Amino acid sequence: MSTNCSWGVYRMGDDKFTPNRVALLRSDLDNALGAELAGKTLTLKNYTVHFNRALEMRSQLALQQSTSLLSALISAALNDTSVHGCGTEDLKGSYFAHEVKASFSPLVVVIDVAIDNKLFHVRWVESSPIAIPIPDESSAVWNAWVTRVLFTSTMKLVDTIKAAAPAPAPLPIATMQQRALL
Repeated sequence: MSTNCSWGVYRMGDDKFTPNRVALLRSDLDNALGAELAGKTLTLKNYTVHFNRALEMRSQLALQQSTSLLSALISAALNDTSVHGCGTEDLKGSYFAHEVKASFSPLVVVIDVAIDNKLFHVRWVESSPIAIPIPDESSAVWNAWVTRVLFTSTMKLVDTIKAAAPAPAPLPIATMQQRALL
C-alpha cells in the first residue's frame, strides 16, 4: 500500500547473493583484519541489504494521479523529501535525502557485528549508477553495483573496527635511543 512507510523498499534475501554474502563478509574481514581477529569471537548481529525505490515509486504514483487536487495533497503527504522509508528504522532500508547524490534508487546496507562483545555498526547508502526498476541478477550492471556496495560496506566496517583498536604501546625510551643509534 502506497501509504505504508515501507512501500517500495525491498529487503534482499540470501537467495539473491552468489556467493553467499555472509561467507563473503567473513572472507573480506579475514583478509583485511586477519591477525587482529585471531583468537577473538566475531558475532554477526545484523546484515541487511535493501533496495529502496520508495521515492521513485511515490513520484511515479504522483505523476499518475496528478490530475486532481486530492491526488496532489496525497502526493505531497507521501513524498516527504527528507526521508524515504520508515525513518530511523535502520534495519528497514530507510535513507535520508542528503545521503544520496544521484536520483536513482539506492541500496541501503546495515552491518552490525560484535567482536568479543564490543559492538560495531556500519550503514552505507549508495545510489545505483542507472535506473533499475527491479533487481535483475542477470544484469552485469546490477551485479557489479551490488558487489561494489557490499564491498564498500565491508571496508567501512573494517575502518570502524581499526579506528576502535587500542593504539600500540609506545616503545620504551631506551629502545627508541637504541634505534637512533642504528
